[in-house]
Amino acid sequence: KRYGSVSLAALRTELSTQRLCSDCLAIDRVAVAPAETVLVRYRVPKDEMQHLGQKPFIAAVPSKMVWMPGGGGSWTINRQTVISMSAPKAHLPQGQSSARESHGVLRVHAPAFQSGGHGRSHGGAEAGETQEFRIFASPDGVRFGKQVGGAARFELRLPAPERPIL
Repeated sequence: KRYGSVSLAALRTELSTQRLCSDCLAIDRVAVAPAETVLVRYRVPKDEMQHLGQKPFIAAVPSKMVWMPGGGGSWTINRQTVISMSAPKAHLPQGQSSARESHGVLRVHAPAFQSGGHGRSHGGAEAGETQEFRIFASPDGVRFGKQVGGAARFELRLPAPERPIL
């Protein structure tokens, strides 16, 4: 009783602003250290299963990465076309009957910080940058195809400094 009560509306507001989960994805934390392993739960609706392609994957990408439909369409970050990115990713496993699993849990690493200006093309990120886990359809497991479902958002934070020994 010390903290009062929590209404369903307050909980819904908190979840929608943090975007810890979406219609297809949920992650176990909202702040992540570079290269830390994150538990990602996924559930792809039956009507979306046909859009996954041959080798779909879950990838950690900058939240600024958007789809631009003009000229056949392409993924862009700050108006620069993203052809490929070595973002941390995990491929969605296939079941025993070679059918794609519609739900499961995967461990995916958060991106490491960029160094020396290589940045985006090598999957680097900046401190405090908002990133998202997204499910991407892909014919080969490398190229980013159509995004399936919503995204689960997290923030990259520097690890807490160690406490000084006195």
